Amino acid sequence: MVVANVKVEIILNVNCDRAWEAFKDSSSWLPRMMPNVIQSYEYDGGRRGAGSLRRVTYDFPAGSFSLQKILAEDNNSMTSTYTLVGGSLASKYTHYVATVRFRPGPADRSSTTVASWSLDYELRPTGTSSSSSSRDDRDSTDNAASRSQQSALDAFKALEQYLLSSS
Repeated sequence: MVVANVKVEIILNVNCDRAWEAFKDSSSWLPRMMPNVIQSYEYDGGRRGAGSLRRVTYDFPAGSFSLQKILAEDNNSMTSTYTLVGGSLASKYTHYVATVRFRPGPADRSSTTVASWSLDYELRPTGTSSSSSSRDDRDSTDNAASRSQQSALDAFKALEQYLLSSS
């Protein structure tokens, strides 16, 4: 089994407090800003925060979704941590914990944000022989890391675009 960690960080040209508040309200804008990726983004029972469940339905492949449990959400540190607990994507992992964090940007603390997303994960093994399994698992991990990083960057850019278009 291959354990991996990936991280992305990007500077957004929006206020940090606004970015954090918009992130917490992703269900209201993310499907609209990323329609070719996200079909829906819903909280179970409409409740958000630590302990809540959210279902993210993706446009690729049709009908794929993830059921995510919010492990922690801290307004002071502007950090949210979640894990996969169900859905078609969860079946690909034995471990998946992601953390999103916002902090004031370096240039102008009032108008820029450093947004980061990190993921600790382990893919379920796919191969049967030990040598090919190890190589296949490593290739799968590299592909999953690349897709996950790009998805996080795309979501941060969509958040920035949403805030810039609504100001």
